[in-house]
Amino acid sequence: MKNEISAKQSRVTFKKVDLSKYRLLSIFLTGYAFLSGFVFVEPSPAEWFFLIFVPFLLIDFSTTKTVLCMFFCLSLPLVISMYTGLSLYGYLDARFVTIDFYLFFFFMITASCVSTARLGPEQRSQLIDKIMTGWTYGAVINILTGLLAYVTRRISLFDIEIIYGLRLRGFFKDPNVLGPYIVPPAVYSLCNVMLSTRRRLKNALLFLLLTAGILLTFSRGAWLNYSVSLSTVVLGIIVQRKLRRKILTAVFLIVFSLTVILYLSASVEIYGVNLLKFVEARSQPQRYDYDRFATQRLVVEILESTNLVFGAGPGNYETYTKRMAAHSLYVRYLGERGFFGFALFILFLFSNLFAMTYSDFKFILIPTMIGQLANSFFIDSLHWRHLWLIIVLGMIRARTIKQQEGE
Repeated sequence: MKNEISAKQSRVTFKKVDLSKYRLLSIFLTGYAFLSGFVFVEPSPAEWFFLIFVPFLLIDFSTTKTVLCMFFCLSLPLVISMYTGLSLYGYLDARFVTIDFYLFFFFMITASCVSTARLGPEQRSQLIDKIMTGWTYGAVINILTGLLAYVTRRISLFDIEIIYGLRLRGFFKDPNVLGPYIVPPAVYSLCNVMLSTRRRLKNALLFLLLTAGILLTFSRGAWLNYSVSLSTVVLGIIVQRKLRRKILTAVFLIVFSLTVILYLSASVEIYGVNLLKFVEARSQPQRYDYDRFATQRLVVEILESTNLVFGAGPGNYETYTKRMAAHSLYVRYLGERGFFGFALFILFLFSNLFAMTYSDFKFILIPTMIGQLANSFFIDSLHWRHLWLIIVLGMIRARTIKQQEGE
């Protein structure tokens, strides 16, 4: 009798799941994750893909108070600082403002869709898996294309410069963006090795390849991102799961992958340069680092000469630094949005991290997000498509269908 009742309940629950919205989100977010790995032109293929799907995402559109408040934290400082920058100082970077508005509306629309979609545990799990699989394919294509370029000694493919000096750039304009794009699939493959009994060898080899790709970008920010993300994964297992075997597996796989890669790089030369020596050289402070730090310190002068509360206006940081970029998300945001905008942005980030604690995939999303935020101290990541995708994935809450109906 109890079995019959539970069977009926499961059938009722299944009918309440919004399968049409699940399929739409699966196709869109998986495609967007994949296409975010190809940003050698602007607008990138990911932008066009989003514009195609917007009409479908807006069908029966609804949102939540949480998403609206988070969108408010982003859009209000943008509008105010844009007004003050233009009216008081005559500066307006139309390109920067346009990209900001696009990414903020991307968050608003997609976060609303994933937050309000009636998905059961199985659909949520499958959705994240599909998105991360598409993301992994994008990362692997970038890496394999770069390895092919190393072998053939060609730095370009289809008029796209795949190699920047010795640094793997793939289908990105900057190796410092390709590296962070590869980190989330690396975290995903590592978690699959530890927490899943299926295809462990495949995921271990995939983790090795992705680790090699991150190393070959020779991006110190990406290396920091990778280190922080994986350390947070291990720490999360220690705190939450307390499974020694899983911890040992993670540590062994990380150490083994790095050892193999560094051992091989000691005997490999590309364009007459030893890879291990190049890694050592990249690990040292670079001459241009001092210019970067000097530019970041100018944020105090910018705020004093413009507006301490609302900033200099979006995209105007470089106007005051002789076209030198801030190379820090937080420094740029503070200089352009002031203390008001910066405070709301920190609130936005904490809200997103808090939302991730309710996710079925918090052991992947939280380490990935923390790694990206650490990376952002040394590079302006505000316009990274994949960063906003991670933020959106954090809004896929681990809630029951009844709870969703109650909202």
